[in-house]
Order: sequence, then C-alpha cells, then structure tokens
Amino acid sequence: MTDGAPVSADPAPIEVDTSTAGVGLIRLNRPERLNAITVGLARELRASLIELPQDPGCRAIVLTGNGRAFCAGADQELVTSPRDPADPSTRGGISHEVLDVFLDVIRAVRAAPVPVIAAVNGAAVGAGMALAVAADIRVAARAASFHVGTIRVGLTGGEAGLSWLLPRIMGMSRAMELLVTGRPLDALEAAAGGLVSRVAED
Repeated sequence: MTDGAPVSADPAPIEVDTSTAGVGLIRLNRPERLNAITVGLARELRASLIELPQDPGCRAIVLTGNGRAFCAGADQELVTSPRDPADPSTRGGISHEVLDVFLDVIRAVRAAPVPVIAAVNGAAVGAGMALAVAADIRVAARAASFHVGTIRVGLTGGEAGLSWLLPRIMGMSRAMELLVTGRPLDALEAAAGGLVSRVAED
C-alpha cells in the first residue's frame, strides 16, 4: 500500500465466461507472459474443465488465450536447470511434480464429457501446443502457429501427450517431422495437415 492507495490483486490466471448459452469459455489470462502455464494456472484450468460440464446447460467448452498468444508452454520460472542424471526428481529441468500437474490438465481435457474446442488465437508452444492438440476440435486464427518447442532446447518432443496424440491426428510421417525438428507450423499448413478444422480471421 502506497499513500493510502490499495494494492490491486494479481489478475486471475484464467477467466471463465458462461454468458453464452451452452458454452463455457475459458481464457488463459497471463497475456504479459504469453499465457505461459504455471502450477497455479494449471490447477485452476483443470478445476474449471471438471466443474463446467457439471452444469447440464454446458454443452461445449471453448479454450483460448488472452492477448496475442494461445499459450507459450511452461513458464520459464518453472524450468530450474538442465537435467542432472544423478537427480531423479527432475526431468529436463522440470520437477516430476510440475509435469504431473500439466498432465492432469491434458487428462481433464480428454476426459471432459462435452466437446472441448481450442480457439488458437496465436502461438501454441510446447505444453501449449499439447493443450490445443488434446482438444476435440481446433480452430486457428490466421496469426496462429504451432511449435513443439522442447526439441529445440534438447528435450523430448513428446511432452504432455504430444507424441501419442499428434500422429493420430496428422499421421505418423507429418507428426514425426514436427516432433523431431521442432519446425513451426502456421495456421494454413495446420489446416492442410488436418491439425485444425478451419482457419478464422484473427
């Protein structure tokens, strides 16, 4: 508190909007960090994915990001250091506990009893790409792009279910090219390859 002015609370890491009949809209809300995932964001996202369908009026969930990115993946604050082979509690510099929290979100997307639609409004990177790929339907803005991400820093490209889901959506050859090269995929190529259903205006 400064000069009697109240200190504003940090904004919620996600926003949930149910104002449109039948639709639960979830927005990742860390635009200043390109909606990078923290443990807190992941836990709130998982809770919303479980709670929204409990309302019988919710017939679909739309997942998107605030600002210019869909999701930049794991927040770099969670990445401690390169993996130490002598330390079994880390994998690629991220603790197993954090990885489990991310995987719980992917499981919640896949287990949702209503369709989950990823409205990919910008870059979807690493775990953010996995989040989009886990959805039942993907619609991409023209500005959207998809990046496996981790392979470019010497880690596996199979994080958060990508290596299981991507070949089932795009076919093995296309999926493997992305997983082993980390080559970015723009919205039009993603549509041509079957990763997204259609491309929309930004």
